[in-house]
Amino acid sequence: MRFLEISCLLFCLLAILSLGSQYPKLQKGLLTLSVVALALHLGIEGWRWQMVPVYVAISLLIFMTIRQTEVSGMLIGSKIAVLMLLSVPLFMLPIPSYPELSGAASVGTDSFDVVDNERGRVLPTKVWFPIDKPTLTKTAELQSAPWLEHQEKIGPVLARIAAMPGFIFNHLRHFKNGYKSDLKLAVANDKPLIVLSHGRGGIKEMNGFMAMEFASQGYIVIAPDHTKGAMYTVLQNGSEIPFDPKEFAEGENLPDPEYDQRIRELGQRWVQDLAVVTSYVQQEIPELANKQVISGGHSTGGGTAIEFCNQDARCIGAIGLDAWMLPIAEETLDELNKPLLSFFGDSRLEYFEPINRERFVRLQQASNKKQVLNKEFVIANANHIDFCDAGLLSPYSYLFGQDKGKIKTQRVMQIINQHSITFAEAIRNNAADKITWQHFPEEMNWGE
Repeated sequence: MRFLEISCLLFCLLAILSLGSQYPKLQKGLLTLSVVALALHLGIEGWRWQMVPVYVAISLLIFMTIRQTEVSGMLIGSKIAVLMLLSVPLFMLPIPSYPELSGAASVGTDSFDVVDNERGRVLPTKVWFPIDKPTLTKTAELQSAPWLEHQEKIGPVLARIAAMPGFIFNHLRHFKNGYKSDLKLAVANDKPLIVLSHGRGGIKEMNGFMAMEFASQGYIVIAPDHTKGAMYTVLQNGSEIPFDPKEFAEGENLPDPEYDQRIRELGQRWVQDLAVVTSYVQQEIPELANKQVISGGHSTGGGTAIEFCNQDARCIGAIGLDAWMLPIAEETLDELNKPLLSFFGDSRLEYFEPINRERFVRLQQASNKKQVLNKEFVIANANHIDFCDAGLLSPYSYLFGQDKGKIKTQRVMQIINQHSITFAEAIRNNAADKITWQHFPEEMNWGE
């Protein structure tokens, strides 16, 4: 909850408690504070539907105070119980926020469509990049960027997937993600590009927590929607492309070998997506033409990031966020020769089938043979969506069968960002063998 929302709720509760007391001045004072907090909340933070019970309660308080209505203690208790119950959405669906950024740079964002004519494929792409403070002060048109572009179209789809009413995620308009800017204003430096891949049914914004942190550290970050494999894609011209279950061979009841082959073919399409958007950005900004690349991704995007790094000569390392290993080609599992940093959820939660672990072990064995860095972190009580922005949508979604752990998603993100920056800085300086990893108490060994 935001500060002024908490203030509204707190003063409202205290004002209700003061009803019928022998201190009318106290009652009026608390009501005044409630109204002031409400006015500031509406003017500064902006309204959201989860606050409607509080808005109604404050309005009733004003009415009762003007009418000098007498209220019994039982009625006061009932109203507090009702208000607390109706305020549950405030806690279940907070305004998401990222962990505090550790880098010094302000973050700009830009979006555009990348057209791959050879494959007849359009890839909406978002970039995050460092912009200096003078740019912020001199460029008046810079405004906070929304986390979710085209929310009016994508928000209801997200709600439908969660089996909720279409308005349920309207409050995400308050979730900000850097400043609207132009990629050409990015501060150029010698750091690699970061290219990120979302998971099955995800969107390009789903790795935003990592993108924001890397951009604050001076990196330029690129993330596309994998069209038809993304939850819902909206092009710059307003055209819409929904998720296509056929991309993942869903509902086709294929034998395992055929299904595996289809997913590896999907992985190759997504690898090409990453290559195309990276080349586009490098062509648009000449200073980026010869930059190295670090790939990363969540779930299906994690497997894609590993496969991309193995194939693309520009890539010097990959980061997997609870990666699904099936999109990775069989030969890559035994031949990977690029540094790899991997994060996985609590093995006790058994999100993936055992084959996923078996394939990852093959990657580890290949790295060991080639004496290439392959570092793994397993985070206790973290589940699959804790490794992407989806885990921020509700801290208690695990109560409703969602693949979220009981750990705070922001904490998982802090751990990922700290290790990822350490990894990126080391491999770009050819110092992978000299890394001193920070230890976090939430880390565990696989199978504990």
